[in-house]
Amino acid sequence: DMVINGGPIDHFAADGGSRGQIGIDATAKGPADQHPRGWPQELEMSAEIKALVDQKWADFGL
Repeated sequence: DMVINGGPIDHFAADGGSRGQIGIDATAKGPADQHPRGWPQELEMSAEIKALVDQKWADFGL
């Protein structure tokens, strides 16, 4: 779940509280949260893609 507040949250802030906020709920959901199905299986990159990513890291000097 994600909540975005585009307006000020602190109207008394010295800068006018002009920043927005974002809240993220990353807890696992289950039937009690009206999320009855399980999570999909994790994806894994193929060996070819892993090699390409490793090469990019090397190209970037990382």
